[in-house]
Amino acid sequence: MEVYLHAAVAIVLLSCGCIALLPTVRARWHHLRGNYAAAAEIYERLLARHPERLQLYPALAEIYLLLPRADEHALQVFRKVVRYNLESPNREAIDEILMQKRLAEGGVQAKAGMASMKTAE
Repeated sequence: MEVYLHAAVAIVLLSCGCIALLPTVRARWHHLRGNYAAAAEIYERLLARHPERLQLYPALAEIYLLLPRADEHALQVFRKVVRYNLESPNREAIDEILMQKRLAEGGVQAKAGMASMKTAE
């Protein structure tokens, strides 16, 4: 339902030429059209200027999941969704990615610890 509402808003704004003025509508428009990289770029620029706009983090997280993208910047966005307990239909996927990252980091730390123990012997 929400997707249809966003599409309807975008169509109305397109017809009156207002879409160029509203970055969030442009981002949703790109998202609906499958142009995830363009949508992500718009959200990233908005959040760089206005990091307090918490409602943008779940939208950007969803796009990162669709790309798929799990680099450090994406992980920071995922962490903010979790830290601020922001509503997201993809919360389970975000939690899973963050858990895998923590496990991977724990494995690296454990290996480093074992290597230092071997050199101490």
